[in-house]
Amino acid sequence: MKNYILKTSTVILLIIVLLACNKSKKFSNRMGGYKWKIVTLTVNGTSETNLPELLFKDCDIYKETCKGTWISEEGGRAQFVWQFRDKGKVLEIANQTDHAHGIIDVKAADQCIAFTGVYEVIKSKRKSLVLKSTSITGHQGKEVNIELERKD
Repeated sequence: MKNYILKTSTVILLIIVLLACNKSKKFSNRMGGYKWKIVTLTVNGTSETNLPELLFKDCDIYKETCKGTWISEEGGRAQFVWQFRDKGKVLEIANQTDHAHGIIDVKAADQCIAFTGVYEVIKSKRKSLVLKSTSITGHQGKEVNIELERKD
């Protein structure tokens, strides 16, 4: 009986540890491989008019850096890396564009750089995500709110 209780406790503990560790992976799997449209983007309550799409490329968060493409309304492209932390409570987006092919790519890179930073995940559902931050590269000290919807 004592051996049975020990084995059961060990299995329960292992399940709890695995579930706790996989929260960030759960959120990453929800994003990866999909294009997400920014439907609302505000800085200190003022709405931005150029609303890009973000392509979060599929990745294994434990083996590689997760990459993405920032796509402006004009079709310009910039590259970024992304990562969920703190069990899906934080999302970091960091510009990685090293060159641009034209003026629309430069504009996309400028916007990606301006919104690079660490975001608090306010709401996360399978097809929607709400982010907030006051520590964004191009808007230090200003409240940035982003609402994204997944495009299928």
